[in-house]
This record gives sequence, C-alpha cells and structure tokens, in this order.
Amino acid sequence: QDTVRADTVAALLVPVGAVEAARVFVVARATDVAGNARADTVAINTAVIRGQRIALEFPRDRIVDMVSDGERLFFSNFSRNRVEVMDLSTEARSSFRVGSQPWGLALSPDSSTLYVANSGGTNVSVIGLAAGTLAEDESRRIQTPNIQLFDVPFSNDSVDVVDESGRKSKIAALVPSSVTVHDYSDRPQFIAQTVSGELLYSTVPTGTAPVGTIRRRRNDGTVEMFVDYARRDQSKRLVILNARGAGLVEGTPNRLAVATKEGHQLLGFVDQVEAELLRLGSETRFEYHLNLDDIGLRDTTFVSVSGDHRSVAFGEGAADPGRIILFRESAGGLLVRSGDTGDLVGNAAERVIGLALNRDGTLGAARGQQAYFFNPDLRLVGVTTTGAPFGGVALHPGHLGYPSTPAASRLAFVPGRDDNGSAYLDVLDTFNFFRRNRVFLRELITGPIVAVPAPAGSGQAMRVYGVTAGGLLRVDLAQADLQ
Repeated sequence: QDTVRADTVAALLVPVGAVEAARVFVVARATDVAGNARADTVAINTAVIRGQRIALEFPRDRIVDMVSDGERLFFSNFSRNRVEVMDLSTEARSSFRVGSQPWGLALSPDSSTLYVANSGGTNVSVIGLAAGTLAEDESRRIQTPNIQLFDVPFSNDSVDVVDESGRKSKIAALVPSSVTVHDYSDRPQFIAQTVSGELLYSTVPTGTAPVGTIRRRRNDGTVEMFVDYARRDQSKRLVILNARGAGLVEGTPNRLAVATKEGHQLLGFVDQVEAELLRLGSETRFEYHLNLDDIGLRDTTFVSVSGDHRSVAFGEGAADPGRIILFRESAGGLLVRSGDTGDLVGNAAERVIGLALNRDGTLGAARGQQAYFFNPDLRLVGVTTTGAPFGGVALHPGHLGYPSTPAASRLAFVPGRDDNGSAYLDVLDTFNFFRRNRVFLRELITGPIVAVPAPAGSGQAMRVYGVTAGGLLRVDLAQADLQ
C-alpha cells in the first residue's frame, strides 16, 4: 500500500515481421517510502500483430467485393454507388461512379474490362480498363431482364376431340390442371465472365422475391436461368422455361396457352404445345424433372472464377446445408455439377461464407466452420480446422495443376477469430491440410479477401487484402510466413 517508484532498466525491442512471438524481459528496481529496495525481473509473452489499415474516405461505407488484375485492386463501395481503385505498388487511390448499390465485380479473361453487378437495380456496368481515366462506358450498360418460370401440373387423360369434318374421336393427351407463375429477383449480386465471354451471375434475394437464382447471359445478349442443379424425379409436373407467358384456358378439358420467347402464341394440350415448340425450334422448352423448391438460392450466393476463366463456382450463403454449384466451360458448352456442404464433409452440413477456385479450376475452397477443399467433381479432398468463421477464403495466385501443385504455391489464406477474440489469418497447406502459420491481425477481417504477390523490392512475398468493419486491411507476408 506504500507509494512505489519503479525504474525500467532493460527492455527488448522486437522487429515487426521478424518473428511471430517473443518473450520480453523487463528488469526493474522498486523502492518504497522507507527506502527498502527490491529488484525483480518480469517476463512478458508478446505476439506480433500485423496489418496496415487502409482507411476509407467515409468510415461507415460498406465494401462488399474485391478483385485484382495484378496491378490494381478494385473494390465495390455499396454505400456510394462507386468502385474504388487502388494501385498495388503505390497504394494511390481513385474512384468512379457506377449504378445503384454495386456488389459483385468481375474481370474479363484478358483483364481489359471490369463488370459491376448493380444490385440496387437490374443492370450491370461495363468499364474499359485500358483507358487512362477509368469511368463506366454508359453506352454499354447491360440490362438484366425479368425471367419467370411456369409450374403446370397435368394428368394423362383420354379426351374427346373433333376434327375439321366434325367427326368425334378419343385421343390420349396430357391435360393441364393449373398454371402457377414463379417470379424471382432479377437484381444481380455476384458475377463472373467465362473464357468465351458469357456472363454468369447470381441474383440477390429481396423482400418481395425472397430467393435468388443463377443466370447466364450469352454473347448474343439473351439471358436464361440455370436450373440443372434442381433436377429431381417429378410426377406429372411440368416447368416451362424461356417463355414470355403461359396460362390456362379452362374448359372440358383444359388447354395450355404459351407465348414463346420468339413471340409465337400456342394453344393446346401439353404434349401438343411441346410438339409445336420442337417444330418451330423455339428456345421455350418444357422440363419434366425439375423441383421448383430447389431452384431458389437463399441469401448471399458467392461466386468465384478460376484464373483461366473456364470454371465458375456458386456458393449458397444462408441455407444449411449450403449448396455449391460448379460450371465448367468446354468446346461443347457449359457442364454443370452440383453438390452441397453435406456432400463435402460427409457428417456436418453448413452454410458457405466464402468461396475460391485456383488458376485452372483443379481445386476449390469453401469456407464455413472449417475450410473445405474440393476437386472439379465436387468431391472432398481435404478439410482444415480454422476456428470461428469470419471473412472469405483465397488461394495462392500461382496455385494450379492440383494435386501436382508446387509446394511453394499450394497455399490457402483463411481469416478467423480465436476463442480469446483475437483476429488472425491462417496460412494453410492445400495438399497435407495443415496450418503452416497463423498471423495475428490488428482487426478482424469480415468480408472477402484477395491474395496478390508483393511488389518488387518490398521485401515481402505476398500481400493479402481483406475487408473489415472499418475499411480494408493489408497484411504483408514474408517468405518465412509461407513455409
């Protein structure tokens, strides 16, 4: 209880980046008011906390996606209807205006064009990146059309028909009993471009349209909804796709009226209308093996594209289990594979909060309570425990040719928070599935992350940029951090 004066006589300074942790010894001499002296040594365990905060112009702005062309970092500012641009070597910043509530960002295969999904509307901004001053090419803004599906239960009946001469006869026919229109959100959320130039994008759920979908915009400008992942045996149920409209003409018996994508007006029993569609070569088509309940995607649907732009993966953010849908483009078109986190882990299904593909699509990573790694057949190849899930996941930019990926680039980067509340970035090995290193951070990464090579002359090997509650965080990684 006496007044004590302490004089620190020794301390150890730890160079940031040199080590992950150190023990600091503080030697002190204390003297009380009676002149009694005592010397003591206190050992303090320390940890090096990494991360350079990149402040936003307006701290409360919401950043929702990031991409990099290797020289610049682009991030969508949802709050300001603009895209922020940062030079990776100098960290000089600029921005340009786009549409309402910009969300997903996509680079073209040659990195000459940036596409911005404007989730507050039904359009996509197009920006040429070769120009000296970056700005949206307003004449190229892409409109995303409304797409509906039509659910038609039917029965196999023997019905009376009358031919042109007035003669009656009975025929077997598929008779519709009702037509229900299913409408979905058309507001684009995340987006990617394939090597052939087609755009694949998810749509954001809204209050009036509570589920999103996956859309494909062909190079001729036509847009269709992907439904192949919802295939399931159905009994006497038809789903009409790519139609302008469909309805029921009530009678004895009922007939189906369809307005095709090309504008033809067709009327008849289900099988008669389908035969006419085939004769006309219409893009309106009938599907008998779709479960409408499986088509809608709930909450954020993340999108990742491989470095060669031949593979695109979608991850469902809210459903449990969250589905992962993988597209692979080849000379024959797009091949679709679908699975969920239940398939991947075998015993614990969960939502997807982050998704990544490597350069050639031979390995994917999904972030949930753990980090799950999957092959092009959506089969689990490994899993790593990484603590409480926060933020996204990124693979080393040189990661390709899995499983023969060189050891130096077979890396994944996963942020999280431990039981003590400390934020970190884990460096994971994607072949032996262990944690190579854990780098503690000054603040928690809560959004997407991007991994890029460090600028020449920086003395670092990699840089990871992550979205935080207050803006962006830059994490410098030395070669020792990756080993």
